[in-house]
Amino acid sequence: MELFLNVFSSLLDAFILTVYLINALGRFKRDRIIWYLLSLTLIEVILYLNQLWSSSNPDSRVVWVAVVIISTLTTFIATLFFESKMLTRILASIIFQLLYIASESLFTFLILRFQPDLYYVEETNMLYATMSFGSVITMLFLILLLSLILKKNRIRYPMQFHIQLLCIPLITVIILSLLQVHSFYETKHINTYILLVLLLTIMNVINYIQIEWSARFLNDRQQLQDMQLLNNYQRQKYEQLSESYRSGRRFLHDTKNHFFVLQKYLHNKQYDQLEAYITHAFGDLENLYAKYNTGNLVIDSFMTSFDQMAERKNIRFEVELNIDKNRIPMEDYDLCIVLGNILDNALHACEYATKKDRFIHIVLETTKKDLFVIETENTMSSPVDKSPKSNDLEHGYGLKNINRTIEKYHGIMGYEAKESFHMLIRVPITNPEQRLFSTDHSPKAQNPT
Repeated sequence: MELFLNVFSSLLDAFILTVYLINALGRFKRDRIIWYLLSLTLIEVILYLNQLWSSSNPDSRVVWVAVVIISTLTTFIATLFFESKMLTRILASIIFQLLYIASESLFTFLILRFQPDLYYVEETNMLYATMSFGSVITMLFLILLLSLILKKNRIRYPMQFHIQLLCIPLITVIILSLLQVHSFYETKHINTYILLVLLLTIMNVINYIQIEWSARFLNDRQQLQDMQLLNNYQRQKYEQLSESYRSGRRFLHDTKNHFFVLQKYLHNKQYDQLEAYITHAFGDLENLYAKYNTGNLVIDSFMTSFDQMAERKNIRFEVELNIDKNRIPMEDYDLCIVLGNILDNALHACEYATKKDRFIHIVLETTKKDLFVIETENTMSSPVDKSPKSNDLEHGYGLKNINRTIEKYHGIMGYEAKESFHMLIRVPITNPEQRLFSTDHSPKAQNPT
């Protein structure tokens, strides 16, 4: 029985250490899992010998300090299999030892408070099972509580998961603290008591693994839904750009035909027909010719497309462009995400607004201070307006897309929703070839020699 308890205790210690490192450090180096398992085995052997040494010299302060140092070093070895900075590894190793000491002290206090007679029971296996496994479950509770407070979970659990994670270890500690050992000892049901302690411990391990798998499943499903939304959005933007491109191709084709007809009228000296045709062609050209010509395909296409959509929906669409196409610090793909989400949100907000004067005002500028600025203002629903929840979800998702893309270029985004919705985005122009000012903030020579 003693050998079984020692082996089970070592496995449980390895599990608790892994749980702690996952919560404290995050990403595990999966390609080294075999070496990690071998290291855990070596660590548990060292800790077992460490425990024997300390138990043979219980009153020696030097031995106690040495034991703590050895335990800290073994924990540090385990941190090498996780992706983290050296300082973080050292702090994590020290904190683990502090948690270990705190859990032992806390559980010992509970035992002394509620059932001090346990220490007078002659059966050492009962004492070992209670104190060893009780301290470990207490430590599991402290690790999960600390992770929740510091928000270190690499996967965001729903609140009910947090409650279940914390409740099971807490209930187990309470049971072990209050469970009267003498009733088992006096009736010779020692093995029944030890089995009960083991089952409570196993229940905590299974509970943690089950919740971990459930949270990972929910997280993966959410990521899949986000990817599907993003793919649908990108398909819509692609269709808009494709339509703009086809319109441009039709414009070029029609222009070629116009010149052919004009040449024919001139050759035949049919000046009256020529004048009438030119007047008619001008009308068509005004409808076909894009209003926005910055030279950037994404900007021109989106401004043209949303201008037409806004006009059809009786929404005033105002655009101010002060763009040098060669100084835009964003890739076209990312610019498409930002502008598409901004304009989609603005158009949807105007559609669901009950105000008579609905508008979208957008400013795009590459400034002399090496900033790419996007500023928008649009009509939004009043508090009494009831817009569909699906629109709210799309709006929130759109803002997340914008912010995620802007952060990629070290930009900042701010917005304010009062009488209207106002958004301001600033992205620094960091490419030396695009900047007007050098890194020392001195203006570049306009005409270098």
